[in-house]
Amino acid sequence: MIAAIASDPIRHSSQWENADEPWQFLQLAMEWNAVVLQQTKPLWQVPVSVDSTASGLQLLSAMRRDPVGMKWTNLIPSEDPDQPPRDAYVEVLRVAREIAEADPKTAWLAEHLKDRSLGKPVLMIAIYGGSYRTNRGDIVDALRRLGSYPDTVSWEDTKAMTDILQKASKQVFPAAFETLDWLKKLCTLAIDNGATSLSWETPCGDLIHQAEFEVDSIEVDTYGHGRMRIAVGSVNKPNEKRLKSGFAPNFVHSYDACLLKTALQDWTKPLVTIHDCIAVLPNDMDDAQERIRRAMIHICQGDPLANLADDMKLTQYGLIRLETGEGKLIGIKSAKKMFN
Repeated sequence: MIAAIASDPIRHSSQWENADEPWQFLQLAMEWNAVVLQQTKPLWQVPVSVDSTASGLQLLSAMRRDPVGMKWTNLIPSEDPDQPPRDAYVEVLRVAREIAEADPKTAWLAEHLKDRSLGKPVLMIAIYGGSYRTNRGDIVDALRRLGSYPDTVSWEDTKAMTDILQKASKQVFPAAFETLDWLKKLCTLAIDNGATSLSWETPCGDLIHQAEFEVDSIEVDTYGHGRMRIAVGSVNKPNEKRLKSGFAPNFVHSYDACLLKTALQDWTKPLVTIHDCIAVLPNDMDDAQERIRRAMIHICQGDPLANLADDMKLTQYGLIRLETGEGKLIGIKSAKKMFN
């Protein structure tokens, strides 16, 4: 099949166009055909990619030394090397089904809480500051792809599903959500004490400055989209609401960037990065992943959250610092499935 696709992709498009990543699949098929099957070129030149297991949850779990979060994001190596990577989203779905089945009104929804595409958006988006509306919209999109919406699961039912999945996420990973709540309190405390923007330093020495301003807009009646508001520029007035909603995800994102910068700043080989995904040549993958494991230990050592409060000069205001758990960062050295 690979040889046929590579020799005539158009004629055999039905064999690859429905792949999860069709263009990537086609590129890899053509490279495999050239290097392995036909041997018309000696070296593989197409990068292969891996991404982290819920990078935001990984970072928060490592900062807190949360053994549960570290386990389900593969920061703790499994005892059986042949065991597949643990999946935080699947675990959330398992608990969500238990929650649904416990209530006769929602028990029937358990049958529709099995596909990973339902567990991923709620947990992943929550770590990055997603709203309830975003969570519900993602669930509707996933159900529509699965053919369950709107005939089997209605719009009203998706509210119950969203509530269940959010509850399950917090039940499985309480430390991560406690951290998100703490970050919100930290931001509120800063604003209450006169801050109009927020600044902190990452372990790789980058100074992050978050400033949000009100946007001046005009109302326009359009032909295709009804009445809309269009931004025409910002005004020099801090937007406290956006500052609060953006702080926690921006903090996590800053550590996402710091992780890759720390790991790969002196990397001299071909490299592609997209958020928490890296792509390198096959022979370089082991080296790249080893660097990332070492970098994760480096940026999460000590107490990054306490350091954040110190950077923002809020320690003296009595915000209770979060306790750290019993997870061991040293285990990350052997966490071969941290990226998969």
